[in-house]
Amino acid sequence: MSDHRDKGQAVKLNEHCLTFDLQSPNLGYKYQPCHIVKGTLTYDQWVAYCKRLKQTAEKLVLDCSYFRGNLQYTLSKLMKALETQCCATDFGLRKRLNELSAARDALEWEKQKVKETVVDLVKEMQKVERQIMSSGSEQQLAHTRLDVLAQRTNYELCMDQPHIALLQETKNPRKNTFGLQKKLLLSQKTLETIHMNLFTLGDSLEAKSRALDIDRRCQEIRQSLLPLRGTTVVTSNTSAQEPLALRSPLSSSSSFGN
Repeated sequence: MSDHRDKGQAVKLNEHCLTFDLQSPNLGYKYQPCHIVKGTLTYDQWVAYCKRLKQTAEKLVLDCSYFRGNLQYTLSKLMKALETQCCATDFGLRKRLNELSAARDALEWEKQKVKETVVDLVKEMQKVERQIMSSGSEQQLAHTRLDVLAQRTNYELCMDQPHIALLQETKNPRKNTFGLQKKLLLSQKTLETIHMNLFTLGDSLEAKSRALDIDRRCQEIRQSLLPLRGTTVVTSNTSAQEPLALRSPLSSSSSFGN
């Protein structure tokens, strides 16, 4: 910076010298104008210094160009890796959304089937209850008939065919009623188990729906925050392998000392 400032000042002084002519009002004698100031360089020393300064500046420009090329190449690789990771993340999110949606649909279908099973089982239990009530009525009818036949007297009170048939009817409904009650009890236990499974399915379905909503919001937020993806990607570091495409301003057709 000091060299640049000194050269700028020297240019201004040289230009100021060119403004003087024989008609200038500020002409006059100066004290020891031919005295060489201490530290004054020869022209050859000045040219050599300028050449070294020019070479140093050109080397810095070249190094900066190489560094810029390496930086651009590294950034392009990072952007490409980030793009790949973004695509993988998007694919993973879409896959998870599809899996969650399929799982939720399967749970909803299973829940509907369980509800239909509950309805069928309740109808079957109601049918069994009606059969039990009907069996009790038949048994009461048989008991009443046996009681009436037992009122016969003397030789008429015998184990004839009607009496035997009524005794058989009394035994059969009792067995049927016991079997129906056992079946009804088993159906009630089955219904309780199905209700517990239905409650578990409801919790699982709610959890799946909540997870699906969270993932969808996550995907929406991600899409809104993702920057616009560029299409230009540098695939090789050409700046560090080739010379500068543009010549430095320090490189001119008229170099020092030529």
